[in-house]
Amino acid sequence: MCMRRAVVIASGDVQRVGYRDAVLRAARDLGISGYVKNVEPYDVEIVAEGEEEDLKRFIEAIRIQRYPINVRSLSVRWEDATGEFEYFRIIYGKWTEELFERIDTAGALLYRSVELGERAVALSEESVAIGREMLKKQDMMLQKQDQMLQKQDVMIEKQDMMLQKQDQMLQKQDVMIEKQDMMLQKQDQMLQKQDVMIEKQDMMLQKQDQMLQKQDVMIEKQDMMLQKQDQMLQKQDVMIEKQDMMLERQEETVEELRGVRSDLSDHMEQRFARLENEIAEIRRALRELGVS
Repeated sequence: MCMRRAVVIASGDVQRVGYRDAVLRAARDLGISGYVKNVEPYDVEIVAEGEEEDLKRFIEAIRIQRYPINVRSLSVRWEDATGEFEYFRIIYGKWTEELFERIDTAGALLYRSVELGERAVALSEESVAIGREMLKKQDMMLQKQDQMLQKQDVMIEKQDMMLQKQDQMLQKQDVMIEKQDMMLQKQDQMLQKQDVMIEKQDMMLQKQDQMLQKQDVMIEKQDMMLQKQDQMLQKQDVMIEKQDMMLERQEETVEELRGVRSDLSDHMEQRFARLENEIAEIRRALRELGVS
């Protein structure tokens, strides 16, 4: 075991943003001992002892660039370990400064939660607009289906005429059977192509969550699909089922966004409750020390 000491000065947005708490958690996860404290005017000092490989991982772990923390640089000085630390701790400053730092951290997190909420609302509005556009396309598809039903009625009438003539066409049954065999082969080919189309539509559904920015392209493709409706009578049932699944996915997206907003609200309420408890503990400690 090669025990070393690392003396680190962290510069950037590291005070009043909860950086010391993050350093403490990283040290405990890696079994590092030592301390962390604020140093004037704007930096944070970390003294850490442990195995050299663990210290290297620790240094990378505290190179945090996640809002509101932004570590711009880490100055590291290596020394021999003294073994004077039993565990890792935070060295706090004056209680007033610590209290204001907690309040500043809470304010930054609150502002961030508001930004996330606004982004969630914007995404919801965009999703609703896309859903309306898709409904318009479906209305057009329904109109095409009405035309298809009319053509099917004509086809049924033709089939009735064919049935009336079958009594006179017994001598042609052999030829008709051969033609039917050919038709069945064609139908098998058509079914295979329909299976390929269904697989492609499944892939499209799986990518819906990542393709909001491509909805305009999808709408253009739907226009092309509408132009081909007259040639795809036998495939309409599958297409309608897939469109229903797309609408359900849109509704799930809206529900998920609402859930994200609710989770953020719950998370912030828990953080504020924890801050109030910490302030209460500070006040109780001050009363015990005789400080009003």
